Amino acid sequence: MAHAHRGHREEGITKLAIHSEGRTPLLFEFDQKKPLAAIIRDVCERWSVADPDRYAFTHLDSNMYITEKNRNSIKDGHMLKLTTSPELEAQAVSDSLRSSNKENLKKSLEHLSHVSKDSTFASEFIRLAGIEQLIGMGETESVGSGLLGHALTAFQELMEHSIVSWDTLTQPFVHKLLSYINERDVQDQTLIAKSLSVLESVTLNSTNLCKVVADGVRIDNLIQHISSHIHDTQENAIGLINGLLLKAPPAKAKMLASGSTVKSIREALRKSVLSRSTSVHKEMKHELYVFQVLIIGQLHLRAVSKFDTDNKEDMQNLQLLPRTCFPDADSSSSQPVKQSHWKRLGFVNENPWTDFNETPPGVLALDAMVYFAKQQGDLCAKWVSENLSRGEYQCPFARASISLTKMLCEILKVGEPPSETSQDYMPVFYACDNAFMEIFCVCINLMNKTWREMRATVNDLDRVMTIVRRQITGALSDEPLTLEQFRSICYSLTYQKITDIIDSEKKIIEDSTSRAPPVVRLREQIRPEIVSLVQEQRLSYLMEGTHFPLYTTKRHRGMFWYCRLSPNKKLLHHGEADEGSRPSVDSLQSKFPIGEVKQLVFGRECPHMRRTKGIIPGASPPYELAFSLMIDDEKHLDFVAQDERTFSIWTDGLRVLIHHQMQDKLALDEIETLLNMEMKLHLLDVENAPIPDKEPPIPPDPPNFNFAYHYD
Repeated sequence: MAHAHRGHREEGITKLAIHSEGRTPLLFEFDQKKPLAAIIRDVCERWSVADPDRYAFTHLDSNMYITEKNRNSIKDGHMLKLTTSPELEAQAVSDSLRSSNKENLKKSLEHLSHVSKDSTFASEFIRLAGIEQLIGMGETESVGSGLLGHALTAFQELMEHSIVSWDTLTQPFVHKLLSYINERDVQDQTLIAKSLSVLESVTLNSTNLCKVVADGVRIDNLIQHISSHIHDTQENAIGLINGLLLKAPPAKAKMLASGSTVKSIREALRKSVLSRSTSVHKEMKHELYVFQVLIIGQLHLRAVSKFDTDNKEDMQNLQLLPRTCFPDADSSSSQPVKQSHWKRLGFVNENPWTDFNETPPGVLALDAMVYFAKQQGDLCAKWVSENLSRGEYQCPFARASISLTKMLCEILKVGEPPSETSQDYMPVFYACDNAFMEIFCVCINLMNKTWREMRATVNDLDRVMTIVRRQITGALSDEPLTLEQFRSICYSLTYQKITDIIDSEKKIIEDSTSRAPPVVRLREQIRPEIVSLVQEQRLSYLMEGTHFPLYTTKRHRGMFWYCRLSPNKKLLHHGEADEGSRPSVDSLQSKFPIGEVKQLVFGRECPHMRRTKGIIPGASPPYELAFSLMIDDEKHLDFVAQDERTFSIWTDGLRVLIHHQMQDKLALDEIETLLNMEMKLHLLDVENAPIPDKEPPIPPDPPNFNFAYHYD
């Protein structure tokens, strides 16, 4: 083996260790440019192993074979193992499955289940008719029921590689699997669990055999398996039910989705799975989620159907609403409903059925309203009556119900196919019949409560729906176990609480965004412009002028003087003035040159504050509002502001004039406020888009600029 020079790594060389049973591990430089067979020969020569063609490499930890296709996955530090080639290994396993010794056969099947995860071995074993060998075991029970579970485990591992089509399975094999889950005297839970799992795969992957499974399976037995308290059996039973709901012929799927069957399945899951003190493991969570989505998805047809006036049942249900909500009105079944009743119910159109033409929610919204009216008739009537008494703040029942039904379709994913990985099941779904409708009843009352808290009008419907969505999703995220818990959490999420949550989320996002390097740089670019804007505002205030109280040893009480900045910003014009007057620049004879100012001083450092002792007996001088412009000890202009705001604006305005930085909190707060507003305007176009930490690289110039247009 060639060695690389010290301090230099040859391209394509991977440093690793190779193991072999009974031999000292070999530190090896694996040359990726060299054929794999040649590397195996090199290693066999190092260990004096004959017939290198009988050997291959596997990963030491996973036992997965190394091939020419996957060899690039080998990295520095990996450990490989020299082992039997996949061809010989497959042949050896196939031969061992013919053993009459039960213990040896069990070990062989367990070994096959493990090595079948490797696609290289699986291909070789399938080539040797290994699938047919395992199917034969299942059809004839030649290995005994105690070992069939292990045989089915290996069979399913092999089928997962999609080398063999599920349509190639035989009906006798499928019928045999059905007998294992239908017969009550089968005690081997591994066999039952694996039969359920294989039948689920057959249902999902074989068009021809799906009907065989659907016709042969007995639902009461599947429900019994859900109640078995064995994790794998429970999970695979609900998995098979989900497969049938997805792929079975319409009649079988409809029977599975019927109310009585769903109730039995739901109660079995609630008692055997959801009532446990231990948490539900992720595979079962996924199956619970799929079942929930498929059952709620049965409402999709109603959600995408418009109101059909020829449908007598829907017409009767529509007529039921005003008769429930206005029981004292003249609206008996023998008389048509008054047009005013439809309007009072909150319908928009003259013909109320046309309100259900938007899909979704279509006539599902009518179903929800009727369910509420039938199940909680008194509360429904009270709901409508109370809102009619609110005047402009009333919540229209029909519009609210239609909007809410549409929102619930989105939240509960009505009509969407189940995700292959999601585990977002709702425990409350398993706590009640007609979960969608029961949730609607809770939420329509929640919406009424939130409407009152917001003092909303009809024009605020969208704004209310935004808050209600947050209340519903927030309650569902807490995974309430019962409908009452769901109601309690919803009602605890008041309008004020949701508003606080939204504000908090916005602040977190803004804080996170503001720390991104591109945003920081943009903020630095914008800041000078904002500072300049605040400086100009301060100078404009000084040019407008301000009254200041006289504060000298001679006069101080009730006397004022006026000071204003000249338009050219070079002089301060000042003089005595009555309070309320606005003297012009020309009328103020005294002038103070800005260009000669040496410093701006405050409080006790001001000349007029040093002379104030005893001016007003028992009173403290207003040090906190005093400031002076100093040319020298003889020339200075002294101020005492009437309030903190005047003090802030004038002192920062004077700082600008003498080329100092503004320092007062008022100015700094204004700069920050304006800067934040300006940043929001700049970032509107990238709202909800991720902001990278680094700027994208600038591409190099093109080799020429011949693409430019030239106009004559």
